[in-house]
Amino acid sequence: MMTLPQYFLLIAAQLAVLTYYIGVLVYMLPIPLRSVKRWAPTLIQDSLWVSILITLYVALLKFADAIASLSGYSINDIISYMQIRMKAIILMEYITRLLVGILASVHSIIGKFFSIYVLPMVLVHYGMLTAAATVIVIASIISTAKAKLTALSIALIAIPFRIGRNAGASLLAFVIASNIMLPFLPHWITMIYESLATGYLSTYISANESREPIHLWGVVKDAYGHQPLAGLVRFIDVNSGGSFRFVIHEDGGYYVTKPLKMLPSGDYRVEVEYLAHILGASRPTVKVPEDAKLTYELDEAEYRLDITVEEDAIFVEPVGLLIISGCKITKVYQTDNILDVTCEPMSDWIMITISSLGKNDIEMISPDSVFFEEYRMLELTTPWRGVKVYTKILSLKIPNGVDKIDMRFTKNIDYYSISSIYKLELSEGVTYPNMTTEDAIVYYIVYGTAFPITVFSYLTIMSMVSINLARVLGASSPRIIFD
Repeated sequence: MMTLPQYFLLIAAQLAVLTYYIGVLVYMLPIPLRSVKRWAPTLIQDSLWVSILITLYVALLKFADAIASLSGYSINDIISYMQIRMKAIILMEYITRLLVGILASVHSIIGKFFSIYVLPMVLVHYGMLTAAATVIVIASIISTAKAKLTALSIALIAIPFRIGRNAGASLLAFVIASNIMLPFLPHWITMIYESLATGYLSTYISANESREPIHLWGVVKDAYGHQPLAGLVRFIDVNSGGSFRFVIHEDGGYYVTKPLKMLPSGDYRVEVEYLAHILGASRPTVKVPEDAKLTYELDEAEYRLDITVEEDAIFVEPVGLLIISGCKITKVYQTDNILDVTCEPMSDWIMITISSLGKNDIEMISPDSVFFEEYRMLELTTPWRGVKVYTKILSLKIPNGVDKIDMRFTKNIDYYSISSIYKLELSEGVTYPNMTTEDAIVYYIVYGTAFPITVFSYLTIMSMVSINLARVLGASSPRIIFD
């Protein structure tokens, strides 16, 4: 079955042949009028130009996509980017309107005063919504119909006597320019924001947003190959102090994937939050993307960066954590019911921290307490993101002459402990460095006002590029598709 682009190209090919024959016919007409004869070479040239465009149809789209890919974003990324902005703006507008309504119900004068007070904020909201909606409309048209519009524009150019040449060339220029330039919009926004920011904003943006957006994923594990069932990975920017957190899923992996998530390139300190403990990574700092592997295992994340926590921590499967301090771990073995650990004491005292979601999920059964010169135990209950974590801290004094300890722990982890993982309140996001109230107000005013100006200035540049490209494609009086 013939698709719509194929149908348009077929019409364009037939019109090109018709235009060529009309040109030849005009050449042969026995009418010595220059106004008529001048159309002959023009029509033949037009038919050849349309033939070239039909031949290059796929190449034009591929070329535009290739240049757009250099931005690191796609058209769908831009749509998602603007949708997130719109959702946040709509929520802010809803909260503003709700506050006005509540205060008006208390007293009409208070409501009127507050509505006047928040009027600049409302105007900022409308400007941002208009800008975001405009980009979404244009990007959605390009994303869903660029092939059809390209074929239609070639068919319009193919109409004899250049009847549809201006419209066709303008439409084709619009599709190509939009397909190439829209993915670069976030870079334009960042550049404008940097020029506007001062003080806190300038410091943060220059250290963060101006860097290359990286998409990556990886597996979180301990030094012995065991993985957590849930938790958070936190990338803390060494320079700005900003923190990016990502959820650890059931497979032990975290995912910083397109189009909604990204990690700016740079140096980070990595932490893993699990069962109310903050575990450091085996490497003090991680360079992104230099320390990651370019694997392309996921379409949404080209890099892979596995994270290994510090050597004294063991992820007890399926749910649990064992931290041994003061004793170098040399061997770890786990089954469904048993955890065996061998370690070499580095001092007279060692400390063992056992955390689980059930009070008696993990118990140390060997060596017995009498083996140690001193045996102290402290039990704690700690809230952690919606669940209770039971922790036992064992302080053990090692007898003289002992250079190796074989420890055995029983695991009595039931279904209730495992199901508690699904009650966790885990969320992904960014924690900015400390921001004062003054910084927050400046941030909102500057960014809220600049956003629509930045977006529409970029669309203006895009329309200018479209007009000039339309002239190159043969339009004598190009038109702006959007204005």
